[in-house]
Formats: sequence, structure tokens, C-alpha cells
Amino acid sequence: WRQRMRHDSSLVDTLKAKNVTKVALAGLKTGQGLLAAAELLADEGLLLYVARECVADDKVERGEAVLQHVLPHLADVLSFEDLRTQLAHEIMMDMFVEFKTVKRAG
Repeated sequence: WRQRMRHDSSLVDTLKAKNVTKVALAGLKTGQGLLAAAELLADEGLLLYVARECVADDKVERGEAVLQHVLPHLADVLSFEDLRTQLAHEIMMDMFVEFKTVKRAG
């Protein structure tokens, strides 16, 4: 049954073609669609982030259970404000590493 909920490979192919290494997930059906996407992307080795305020489920209890007990094994589950701070730090660190690893002329 799970295979039918899985996204086709076009999502992963597109992300890999653009050298994406980190993905912030948002959307509805936390316990189904979002979880399936998170599993697919985690299987591909991408770093995942979920802002609690940016996801929902029609069954509140299911959504909360997935956010508290399942998604943390696949993604960093943070408040939106904490996600903004985390991503800002990671972008600065990525830029620093890129700067340090670029070959200099001479």
C-alpha cells in the first residue's frame, strides 16, 4: 500500500540535478503525504526540516503523533522561528565552507 503513496522519482531527480542537499517540508496530511515525502527524501540522504506551524492534518491527534514521534527520526522538527534561525546559520556555514574550499589563483 505504501508504494502508492510514494512520489515518483521526478522529485528526487529534480532535487539532485540542482544539487539540493537540504529540504524544508510543508503541507497538509502530515500523517500521510508529508510523511511519505519525508521518508523518500531521507532515503536519498537529504537533510530535512519541518516547521510545526507549516504542516497540518485533518486528524489533529494523528498529525501531532507524527510530529512528535515519527518525523523527528527523519527531520529536524522546529518552530518556524527556530527554522529561520537554523537555516540562516547553515547558509552562512555553507558559504564559509565554500569560500574556504575554492582554489585561489596563484
